[in-house]
Amino acid sequence: MAWGCRRCTGLVTQHGGRVWVEPSASGGANFIVELPSEPMEPSTASEDAPATTFDAQPQGASERILVVDDEAPIRALTTEILGHAGVLVTTAASGEEALRRLESVQYDLVVADVRMPGMDGATLYDHICERWPQMQHRVIFVTGDIDGERTGRRLARGDLRFLEKPFDTNALISAIRAALDEQRA
Repeated sequence: MAWGCRRCTGLVTQHGGRVWVEPSASGGANFIVELPSEPMEPSTASEDAPATTFDAQPQGASERILVVDDEAPIRALTTEILGHAGVLVTTAASGEEALRRLESVQYDLVVADVRMPGMDGATLYDHICERWPQMQHRVIFVTGDIDGERTGRRLARGDLRFLEKPFDTNALISAIRAALDEQRA
């Protein structure tokens, strides 16, 4: 529940809106979501909204990134962000689909959700490391379950890159830039 509230608040704020809670007359609480009725201009963005500039863009369209997430809206948003940053993006809706794509195309980086039905991100990572060992440091995990036992243990290793959902544009671009720059070094 807490993750859902954080995610909702982050998305609403990014779109110039706000979320608040009021007591309900019948007990409990009412969550109020207020969004602007007109498209948001950059100058009307909330001061609390994460920046959405592309000041940390990857180098160019020669980089290929595979985005793996079972949630279509997250895949679409990530693809849009990375497309604006000049990166070639391919998506996969599952770990199994990601492995099929990795067999046919060489990617510079994989951005993968941790919690997915079927093959989760941790299992996908194990397969990637086994079949393509050169990719072991070319995976960025995205998760809203940072507190989950298995996720927490895995990410606590320290050598894995991860972003916590909801992430803002600059955090995603910066993480990708760092990973790609490290490959070039």
